[in-house]
Amino acid sequence: MVDLCIKVGPWGGEGGTNWSYHPKAEIIEIIIRSGWAIDCISFKCNDMNGSEDSLRFGGDGGSEHKVSIDWPNEYLTCISGTVGPFFSLGGILRSLHFQTNRKKYGPYGWEVGYRFTLPIEGGSIVGFHGRAGKHLDAIGFYIEPRTTFTTRGQGKMVNNVTDNVVLPRDPGPWGGDGGNTWDDGVFSCIRQLILFVGKTTVSGIMILYGRSNGQSFLSKRHGSGGDIHRIKLESSEHLVDVAGYFGPTEGSDGYEVLRSITFYTNKGKYGPFGDEIGRAFSSTCSNAKVVGFHGRSGAFINAIGVHKQYS
Repeated sequence: MVDLCIKVGPWGGEGGTNWSYHPKAEIIEIIIRSGWAIDCISFKCNDMNGSEDSLRFGGDGGSEHKVSIDWPNEYLTCISGTVGPFFSLGGILRSLHFQTNRKKYGPYGWEVGYRFTLPIEGGSIVGFHGRAGKHLDAIGFYIEPRTTFTTRGQGKMVNNVTDNVVLPRDPGPWGGDGGNTWDDGVFSCIRQLILFVGKTTVSGIMILYGRSNGQSFLSKRHGSGGDIHRIKLESSEHLVDVAGYFGPTEGSDGYEVLRSITFYTNKGKYGPFGDEIGRAFSSTCSNAKVVGFHGRSGAFINAIGVHKQYS
């Protein structure tokens, strides 16, 4: 049995102080202040006692923008943004982009730096957390499966059933601190893995995901090129474990990178690919399947982790 609400992230820098907003009622409005970066964020929720405003997380600069959400007919399904340096600050939220089941909002701020994206298959975003000071340093999310459930704080039943409820967990990433952070998000299934293997490392990876509506999504290539190895999963096959080794190699400037990777499914084993040298890792967990990947990469795959769905 898993908790109905899952905490993921945050994405961003290490500055500021921790904050969290996870109301018992539905979030109906998001207020952002932004200019060259995201200055702050706040929220409004609504229950049977009326509306309630959250604290403001961040500073008071920038221009105000409002995202109004017509809950329960409308709900957040994806949030993306960029993280980068800003003057003397090492890394803060430079932009944010919100998407619901109905429309897109933003981007707010300036789209520079490395990008993160959290699409949610079969779930909705019901809360936020992160770090903030004079700006919004980092942001993360609380995710709830979208099934037939009682509207929180109002005692109403909402008929909102999906065929595939994905509960993301984030084991990892395993590896070094080099490269840039990436996160593909969570999907209904994984259809194909495309590996790029160098002389001493697994240098790159692309993943073909399946969505609950039958469409496919091909990720960007994380890392660089090399000899190509394709793993095509059958329709009844799913990943249950990702294992491998990481350690420094020539050209990695002493950073640990992915040296080897092996994939285990409910039907068999693929790999190992690369050299089984360094420190070992494994994402093994009972009653779960892999539904997404995240990590760090540049010229190498510096680190890799997974999102899991628990049965």
